[in-house]
Amino acid sequence: MPEYREAIANAYAISRWLDHLKDDTGKLLLYLRLRRLWADATDSEQEAAQEELDRVPMALRHTRVQLGRAALGNMYMLGHDSQIKRGSKGAQEYVWPRIGTQPLSSFAGVHLNRAYATPQTVVLELGTLRLQVRLHTHTVTQVYTREQWHNTIKKVSTSIRKFRVGLALDFNTYIVAFLSPDNLCITFTERSSLQPYWTPQADPLPVWHPDIFSENHAFLNQMADWVMREAKNGFTSENLAINVIRKRVGGVGIYTSEELMFMSGLSAFLTVGEFLCCPSRVARFCEAFWTLVDEAHSSELRRYAFWLYVHGKSEVLVPLRLKEQWIEYQNVDKLLNAPSDGAFWTAFQALIRDKHRTVPVAADDLKDVFEVRMNPPHVLPSVFDPMTHAVNRAFAQSLPPRTKDTSANLCFSRAFTVEEIDDVKAHIRTHCKGSARGDDGIGYDDVLALDSENLRSLFQACIDSGDAPAAWVTAIIAAIKKPGKDGSLPEAMRTPRTDVRHRTPARRSSSALKS
Repeated sequence: MPEYREAIANAYAISRWLDHLKDDTGKLLLYLRLRRLWADATDSEQEAAQEELDRVPMALRHTRVQLGRAALGNMYMLGHDSQIKRGSKGAQEYVWPRIGTQPLSSFAGVHLNRAYATPQTVVLELGTLRLQVRLHTHTVTQVYTREQWHNTIKKVSTSIRKFRVGLALDFNTYIVAFLSPDNLCITFTERSSLQPYWTPQADPLPVWHPDIFSENHAFLNQMADWVMREAKNGFTSENLAINVIRKRVGGVGIYTSEELMFMSGLSAFLTVGEFLCCPSRVARFCEAFWTLVDEAHSSELRRYAFWLYVHGKSEVLVPLRLKEQWIEYQNVDKLLNAPSDGAFWTAFQALIRDKHRTVPVAADDLKDVFEVRMNPPHVLPSVFDPMTHAVNRAFAQSLPPRTKDTSANLCFSRAFTVEEIDDVKAHIRTHCKGSARGDDGIGYDDVLALDSENLRSLFQACIDSGDAPAAWVTAIIAAIKKPGKDGSLPEAMRTPRTDVRHRTPARRSSSALKS
């Protein structure tokens, strides 16, 4: 039985390609009329083709090109007289479309409009026809350009490319192919990797199972009917539930069934009777199946972007070596694409100029200085009054987490305003645009691009909760030489410290002091 996620992924591969061929109104820019059908021969078909080719005189073999391709193990083009079938042994379907018992004589009016998935099939809407492909083994849908198809795939035999073309739809400019690897098929002579069903557009789909995601009520009714039928027999069936589920529940194959039993907390060795006699077990199975299926749909797929390193990212963290390669590429590109001789030599001089900078102060020395400067002293300085310090310390420790604001304008308790955020943004644009990004990778340009109301709400939430993101209170300390000081002395270095999240409360404190 095909897996639900396999069907979704295969249909998505086609529909995503179709989306790229649409204009802003959703209309296809190409008329994708079906022109030809291609397929690889099974082992027995290849042997039969070779035997038939041997009976053709050498002088006439050039007229039997497709027969020769099949005999050599290359994919070949089907004709309306094709008799080949694909599908499970004993229930195979013709690959060439037929209306009733008659093969289709032409592809007039047959053009690709849409692709979607059912729990175990991929459906292609083809104008007057509809093709439903039932996936039996590990099948992947691939879209090729005409050049890729005719210059590579078509020229290579199955023995070299190591996969079979179960069926390929040739739309002239593009080819949609259903591919399956040899080593994962149950002998290509016995069972095909897919089973095609051609039907008129108005007819119902030959293979239908209720989709737990889009037809949840119908799916639950199906499960309830199964329980009721088994109840009439006293829940006596001793067949393994995990095997029967694969046959009865659309989209549950060998992998999915094991996952669902695990997610449901059920033994893989439960019988059908033991599984269906317990409402809790059936309910947990349905819930697990819905959870697994929900992750396969677009709203959940978008969350997967958080796990990706590159795809869909505007900024990427890379190893140092890759950064160096990227810089080298940019430098070479500047030279090769310089608009003039003058620009070339300017870029060249910039590249060969020595940019090495020595570090006059050791990191250990900076640590010793900054540690003392940025933390309370271990020993109270002699200039401090010990008694006053002890009283102040005790008073500070006795303060509650929140105190009453007694300032004239309630400077410490009134909510931040959008005007204050805009004021801080204006200060940043004037004084801070050259600053480096923090440990969280956020720069001032990112902050300035955010809506002021959203920033205000974020800062206010932090004040109200008395908490803030960890990245806000984590800093990479940079040492900057004080103007006019000796850069070889660690005491001559200072640290940059203020940013947007500090400036807003700082300005409020300044306002309180002034009032």
